[in-house]
Amino acid sequence: MNMLLLVEKILKITSSPVVRKTANLFCLNKERIKKKDVVEKIVTEILEYYSDIPIKRKIIAEECRIMQKIHFKEQIKKLSGKKKSKKTLKEYRNKLNNLENLDSSEDVIRFLSSYYINDMAADFDPAFLIVFKIIARFMFRRMFSSLKLTDKSYSAIEKIKKLQGKYPLFFMPNHISNADHIPLCIALNKAGIFHPVIVAGANLYRGVSRKILPKANCYKLQRDYIHGDVKWLSNPLYNTVFKRYNYYLWSHNEPFLFYIEGTRSRDGKILSPKYGFLKEILKFIEEYKTAAYFVPISISYTVVPEDTDLVKSLKGKNISQKDILTQNLELDKIYGSVVDSSIYFNLSEPVKVAFEDIPNVTDFGKNILGIIAKNIVITPSYYIAHLLEKLDSGKFTFYDIKQYIAAERNNYKFEFNTEELIEAGLDVFIKKNAIKIIDKEKYEIVSKELIAQYANRIAHFYE
Repeated sequence: MNMLLLVEKILKITSSPVVRKTANLFCLNKERIKKKDVVEKIVTEILEYYSDIPIKRKIIAEECRIMQKIHFKEQIKKLSGKKKSKKTLKEYRNKLNNLENLDSSEDVIRFLSSYYINDMAADFDPAFLIVFKIIARFMFRRMFSSLKLTDKSYSAIEKIKKLQGKYPLFFMPNHISNADHIPLCIALNKAGIFHPVIVAGANLYRGVSRKILPKANCYKLQRDYIHGDVKWLSNPLYNTVFKRYNYYLWSHNEPFLFYIEGTRSRDGKILSPKYGFLKEILKFIEEYKTAAYFVPISISYTVVPEDTDLVKSLKGKNISQKDILTQNLELDKIYGSVVDSSIYFNLSEPVKVAFEDIPNVTDFGKNILGIIAKNIVITPSYYIAHLLEKLDSGKFTFYDIKQYIAAERNNYKFEFNTEELIEAGLDVFIKKNAIKIIDKEKYEIVSKELIAQYANRIAHFYE
């Protein structure tokens, strides 16, 4: 049975009310928010918002109808003639026809807001999550054994458990790869933390992931272009739906996860904060007169997912083609071939923000990112790459690296002795064809770009 059929079978079984009710006895989250309730609430709120300003409603309705018609027509043109896209093509044509036949601005607002929130909202299924996790333990068995929470995480975890469900709680990890979602959620679950709503770019909704992500509490954010040079969030109605949905989740104390850097780092360096979500969250705290808590999460990989693809992306290659499940399956195979495949997660102490004392968004974003950066675990591959960057030439010996480590050893604490550290780090780059063995204990760097990417992941410690 292929993966798509397996997922569809699981979804069919877990959609049963009896199965879902039984799953709630064992699932940490229970059924916290139902999509049907979200859709009804958001559409009602938006209709009410525009009810008192008919002129604005008419202008917004026509502007957004034009944008959406152009988008539907572009998608129809793009999919025409493709056999595998017949169902999707028919859906676009029906939506375009329905949109063109609407008479009143109110009907246009209702149609588009319903379309946007249905496309966007997560459809969390606790039963699916339980079954998927059981299967994932076999599919990603090496990944499960590679996950490590740092010792510093445990005091934070106890505080998070006391806060979850009682306050808005925001998890903010650094973003290394599109494959981050699965190991990150597995790590949170192992810590006994509620499975959060995760903001996921629409580019991730491909292949099997398109079926899995909504049920795994991911919500789809259209971040690119609705048509031409016009971004989806420039569509005023889509933007309003987006904000209302966020406020709905936050006001119901739904744990919420987003990447403060906004996107993957292509060169490995920590990126500057993106302030869009932070601004909205701080506005929400002030408007709802509540307190909220922010949890910085530091992720470190010994074997970085998409590492070779990220190098290619710096040269202009589009690397957003694989679904998350495929990426993690490929990663799990690699983990079975290397000496060390550890993935480290550090959960820092929750940072409280109260409505009486709203911080400056820029200062706050930099502070959170600083906490994340400071607590990134220096893996053997990161550290060996940092040392290799110091070489005058591309050739080196085991002894050269040993000498560098001896000079810096007092600055770092590793679980390994020197030989183990070098072996684990070099092994990753040999398996990745970034380093080749010349003869016994002599090596040559083949891919300086890949070495640089790994070294950049801890470059902030040396700046």
